[in-house]
Amino acid sequence: MWKHEIMGDLRGATPTHERTKEFFKQSASWVESAQVFYFGEFEKIENVYKSKVGTVFDAQFDNPYSFTLFEWSESRKENILPYQTHAPRRAVLMIGDKTQDRQFMLGFWYAKVFLQKREITKEMWTWCVSPVIAEARKGEENVLWRSWADSTQESEIREHFDQLCEETNIDFATSRLYLDILNCQNVVTKDVIPPEKLNRKRIRNGKLPLADRKSVV
Repeated sequence: MWKHEIMGDLRGATPTHERTKEFFKQSASWVESAQVFYFGEFEKIENVYKSKVGTVFDAQFDNPYSFTLFEWSESRKENILPYQTHAPRRAVLMIGDKTQDRQFMLGFWYAKVFLQKREITKEMWTWCVSPVIAEARKGEENVLWRSWADSTQESEIREHFDQLCEETNIDFATSRLYLDILNCQNVVTKDVIPPEKLNRKRIRNGKLPLADRKSVV
């Protein structure tokens, strides 16, 4: 659903710090390689989970894809630090498949940011990358957190580190709920493939093609 938007915003960003540039480039590459699962509105998925849940396996590490992008929308209006705006669209990139003993998780928020250029403040909606990344290890309950942010953001990240981890952890918990759903025996997914003609037109116009995705049915 939004894979092409996330890739486009990461590639179109113009950070000044080299470390951030490299991380955005790497993240866009990870997202490009990811299998997309779109779940729609989170509140409706909660109802699906309660009504259709069957036999659930140890889902957290029972994932066949090396890169998985979970996408969903939310109606809650709490601000996302440090952006000071709510995020109606959310995504989590899970890195690591079931053959590995650890997984990494990176969150993305579609949020309003404020750009200051000289004396003019411009606001725009864009996909933002969580400044913290999590590592989950098989057999361990605790998640390891660390910041990838560059030196220009370090003081702000330190100030809000606990809140950032808490907000990001909510999204990671949501993605683990989605893995539970996908590992239920009575839940199936449907492949959604964008029309080839539409993608050819997008490419001709210099836009990224829409990605294939799987939706829960």
